Amino acid sequence: MTSRAESKTREKYWEGCNPYATVAAKIGSQASPVMSSLGGVLFGNTAQSIAPDILNSMSAAAGVGSFSRDMIPWKDVANWTHKLAKNPTDKWMDVIDGAVRGPGHRWLNHHPVDFLKEYLFGEVPGLSVTDYMRHAFCDLITTKGMPLLTQDVHHWLVEMGINHQFLLEWAHVNLFDITIGTITLLDGSRTLVLALTSQLPWNGVETFVMTFGKGALELAGGISTQNPILVASGICNVGAGTVSYYKHIHMPNYSLPGSQGLINGFLGGMGAGAVITAIRVGLAWNETTAAEKALVATETMGISGVLGMLAKIT
Repeated sequence: MTSRAESKTREKYWEGCNPYATVAAKIGSQASPVMSSLGGVLFGNTAQSIAPDILNSMSAAAGVGSFSRDMIPWKDVANWTHKLAKNPTDKWMDVIDGAVRGPGHRWLNHHPVDFLKEYLFGEVPGLSVTDYMRHAFCDLITTKGMPLLTQDVHHWLVEMGINHQFLLEWAHVNLFDITIGTITLLDGSRTLVLALTSQLPWNGVETFVMTFGKGALELAGGISTQNPILVASGICNVGAGTVSYYKHIHMPNYSLPGSQGLINGFLGGMGAGAVITAIRVGLAWNETTAAEKALVATETMGISGVLGMLAKIT
C-alpha cells in the first residue's frame, strides 16, 4: 500500500518534472474514464477502478465500431478458406451427396454440441476434433460465421412457428460479432448488476448517457448487423438505466444484496440442484441416454441456482 506521505512525494516529483503534464493529466482524469485510471496510477491513488473504466471505454468504442462490419472483405476471406484441402470432417459438415451445401447450411452439423454428439455417439468415420476446430475457425472469419443454436433447437423453434430465414440471419455470429458482442455484454451485464444491487446511483445526464445512450447505440448496432449478443448488451444497459432511475424516484432507501451475495446464492442453489440431479439421474440411470442425463442436470441445477439467488433478494 502507498502511504499518504509517499503519495504526496510522488505528486511533487511529477510536478517538478513537468508541470504541464501534471495539469494535463489532472484535466484528463476528470474528462475520460481511461485517463482517470491513468491519473490514479500517476498520483498514487487506488487503481481498483482501472479494469471497469477500461472495459467501459472499450464497450463504447465497440458499440460505435459495430457499424463497420460490412467494411471487412468477408467474401475474399471466404474464397481463401474454400481453397483449403478437405478432410472427412469438412465433408461431414459441408458436403451432401457429393456437392457442397448451398447458403444457409451451417445450422446443420456445425454447432459444437452437434459435432460432439456425432463424434462420441455417431457412426461417421474419420471425424477429428482438430479438423473441426480448424473448420470452425475458418467459418468464424466469414460473413455468416457459426450457429448459436444446435440443429435440434433450430428444428424445434421452426416447428414452434419461428421463421427459418429469421433464424439463419439472427442465430449465426462470426468472429467480429463475438468480439464486439462480448466486450459490450461484459460491460452491460456489469452495469445491470450494479443497478440491481443499488451501486449505480442516478446522476442525471451522466447516468442517462452511460445507460440509455449507450444502450440505444448498442441496440441500433446490433439490429443493423443482426448481432444478438450486441442487442443483449443494449437491453442490459437500458435495463440498468431503468432500474437506477426507478430506484432514484420510488426506492431511494432500498438496496439489494451485493453482487457477492447474489453469486453465493446462485452457487448454493446449484449445489442443492446437484444433489437433486444425482438422485433423479440415479433412479433412472439405465432408462436415460447421456444427452437426457445432461439435459436433466442443466435444467435442475440452473433452476436451483436462480431460485437460490432470488432467495437472497427476498
